[in-house]
Amino acid sequence: MIYDFLLFNKPLAYATLLVVVVAGIVAGYLLTRRGEAGRRPLWVLAGLAVLPVLGLTLVPELKSTAGWPDEVRCAFAASVPPLNVLVVANAVLFLVPVFLAALAARRPAVVFAAGAALSALVEGLQALIPSLGRACDVDDWVVNTLGAAAGALLALGVMTAARRRESPRPLPPRGRGGFGG
Repeated sequence: MIYDFLLFNKPLAYATLLVVVVAGIVAGYLLTRRGEAGRRPLWVLAGLAVLPVLGLTLVPELKSTAGWPDEVRCAFAASVPPLNVLVVANAVLFLVPVFLAALAARRPAVVFAAGAALSALVEGLQALIPSLGRACDVDDWVVNTLGAAAGALLALGVMTAARRRESPRPLPPRGRGGFGG
């Protein structure tokens, strides 16, 4: 159902994905600037951002997969698929939660690894639980992992920017002809 919406409403889908990413980045930056006080809200937002991951990947699909041979349930040809709205949505699905969790944990590399592992777990569960009606796909893992990498890199950039903003600026030298001198 969500795939049909994305495919048949591409402009709206791209706009929605852009709003989700921008809102996540702005919220993440503002909460990171709050220091320790921002960490708990970042964890809450990261937890909320994981809900669509679980809902869109592990809730049983309405379409029937009856009659599918079990060996067709997983696609193992790893590649980066051509860019389209579904690929962008798959990347954003992991970009936002990894970004927010990396800011909360202040450990982008560790959270990136956790995001890649979560994506692998999702694909594994899709393969092992036929009643989900979902087919696992290594391409999904690749794109989810690229989204997680983008989220971790964005978090690193935001943490660096927030640190620079916090660092004290040197006072101008006191000297001749200037104020204070």
